[in-house]
Amino acid sequence: VNGNPVNANVDPRTLLVLPNGDVLVTETASPGPDRGSEDRSIRGALMYTLQGEAGANVRSADRIMLLRDADHDGVAELRLPYIVQGLRSPYGMALVGNTLYVANADALVAYPYDPRATGIATPPRQVTWLPAQRNHHWTKSLAAGPDGMLYVGVGSNSNVGEHGLREERERAAIWRVDPRTGRHSLYATGLRNPAAIAVLPGTDTLYAAVNERDMLGSDLVPGGGGLEQDILNASNKTGGSRSGYDIGHNGHPSKGVSALSSRQPGGAG
Repeated sequence: VNGNPVNANVDPRTLLVLPNGDVLVTETASPGPDRGSEDRSIRGALMYTLQGEAGANVRSADRIMLLRDADHDGVAELRLPYIVQGLRSPYGMALVGNTLYVANADALVAYPYDPRATGIATPPRQVTWLPAQRNHHWTKSLAAGPDGMLYVGVGSNSNVGEHGLREERERAAIWRVDPRTGRHSLYATGLRNPAAIAVLPGTDTLYAAVNERDMLGSDLVPGGGGLEQDILNASNKTGGSRSGYDIGHNGHPSKGVSALSSRQPGGAG
């Protein structure tokens, strides 16, 4: 804000603009693998070293900041820690009524929301668990659907399924979660890392930006580092969809993923 990051020592990842004009910012980083899920291979050690040299191996602040522009001059004069408990590598955020939902690396949680407050001290309520373990893709994107359900993007636990497909159970998918019961279903699958999802305002169409396979060199579409991004346009109301991952990556030549589809949040299923 005003040309400066909230905190130069952490990595702000996502923003949520609230109805009263406040802005919430997640200050977060990878939680690292759970105990027993560490990659002890030579490749894993090399990747860890390279990430450290790039400044990526930093401890997650596990904090959500509040930016408030009370005098509406375009500068947030109030910058305060808004949530500091119940967070583990928070990423996605969504406000539904007086409830703020946060997608941690390992759980979807809910906090009571008061637009006048400058912080939330109440411990969160866990809505449902989310896959963690190796935490290859740890960011969990989040969107509230017009059907009253929550949609959570859960990335794969690998680049191209190199750790075996058992670790990919209920991953590389968008979950459809009932916020009242915590029950979930797989809404769309075969999406290697749906890092950002959103419902187009005024419609019931869900979009997702999907990060495809890494380490293919630089001779790909713009994005750098061998990263390929495709846009998911939800269009099918009735059938569950399955896109390219892991069929297009695990042991098979990759043809990319260009025709992605999903069900609409307002549809059956």
